[in-house]
Amino acid sequence: MIFVQTVSRLSLFLAVSLFLLLSFNFAFAQDTAGVGIKPAIIEDEVDPKEVMSYAVELKNLGPADQIFYLSKRDIIGVEGEGHRYSQTIILN
Repeated sequence: MIFVQTVSRLSLFLAVSLFLLLSFNFAFAQDTAGVGIKPAIIEDEVDPKEVMSYAVELKNLGPADQIFYLSKRDIIGVEGEGHRYSQTIILN
């Protein structure tokens, strides 16, 4: 009788352990990807028809070659909770 209880408990323990092991989602680290931008934000007021020139430095922080697209956003307002909404301007 003791042998049967031990086997039952061991079987239950193994079943629960297997269930818990298989129920977790494993995430494996991936290569670091990203870009460093200097300056990250340019905040200047520009009058209509005024021309401003800026230099922006991009640095690939990942191990592989990447293609990056540069765009400018004009902040045109702020919504109820302080979230900015913007308009994308195409750079030529």
